[in-house]
Amino acid sequence: MKRLLILIAFLSGFAYTLPVKAGAQQITTSIEKIRVRDWVTYIKLQGCPRYSRIYLNDEYGKAMYSAALTAAAASKQVTVFFEDTNGCDVEGKLVFLEVNF
Repeated sequence: MKRLLILIAFLSGFAYTLPVKAGAQQITTSIEKIRVRDWVTYIKLQGCPRYSRIYLNDEYGKAMYSAALTAAAASKQVTVFFEDTNGCDVEGKLVFLEVNF
């Protein structure tokens, strides 16, 4: 019984963690430019040589675009998390965007 409780306690910790790919890149910077296309938004982050992508095909992408637009208008720093390890060096897809007030 004690082993079962330990196993349940150990496994329950994994149920509350966010799924993150190994080696994903996270940076804190500011937004320089925003380019909106039909179903995708390109965001130029300071210090990144290429634009990053936010797809607008679901409510989450639209909310992330709205947060990025607000941060850019207020000249606030953002913390962005890319899908892969070299997301800032290539045209990477953003997984989340956090506005630092």
